[in-house]
Amino acid sequence: EGTWTRRITFVHAPFRTEHTIEVFGQATFPVVDVPATVDVGAVGLGGNTVCTIPLENTGSEDLVVSRVTLLDTTNVTAEVDGSVVTPFTLPPAGSIQLPVLLQTEAEGFFTTRANFTSNADPTSFDVVCEGTATTVDYSIAAIPPLSGTLGETVRTQVTVTNTGSGDLVISSFDDGVLTGLDVALASPSLPATVAPGQDLVLEVDVALLAPGSAAENTASVSLGTNASNDPSFVISADVAGLPEVAVLDGGTEVALLHTTDVPL
Repeated sequence: EGTWTRRITFVHAPFRTEHTIEVFGQATFPVVDVPATVDVGAVGLGGNTVCTIPLENTGSEDLVVSRVTLLDTTNVTAEVDGSVVTPFTLPPAGSIQLPVLLQTEAEGFFTTRANFTSNADPTSFDVVCEGTATTVDYSIAAIPPLSGTLGETVRTQVTVTNTGSGDLVISSFDDGVLTGLDVALASPSLPATVAPGQDLVLEVDVALLAPGSAAENTASVSLGTNASNDPSFVISADVAGLPEVAVLDGGTEVALLHTTDVPL
């Protein structure tokens, strides 16, 4: 691309007279500027994302893209967005953001190769869209039964382990069916993020509201997360009633069981 010059010399017989002519002009070509790879990062398994390919004509002639084909697609469903119609033309200094729609099919690395056919030199060029499909899952360690006296508030720990390959985001602590107990998250503040393979310990305050066994006093709790499934878990407690008090009334022993929430 640019100015070109060509010198042509003519020789005339029989006197071998020479004449020279200079021919010059301006060469113009379309020039494509695209990245070799676009990394869309981590995407949840089965999730959708868009690989946006920036395409620019840095040459001095119109760039005409006649075809876009997706090749070598692995672990992902891919298609060029329907808003892109070929052929399309980019004038000099023109650009386009070309979207490729992706849906992950298997955990791990995924890729597809967008092949462009155009009037540039070379006439065919590629851009690779890639990323990583992750799963988000977690487990909760067994919580032993608590014990205390009616009216007390005791604290327990709930250990959450990220067993998936993507970040776990805990956004809420939700109590469900409460029988004889009340629960509240003391720490940490939510939302909280747990990296793959890591633990997060939740500090939970449990109010003991009724006497009874751990089988009777239970709280069903669940977490709001970005995982596909949020199973509930149970906090339970053995709760002792208030002590019996013997009162002497005129020499007669009277046994009383105080069941109010005000100890004598």
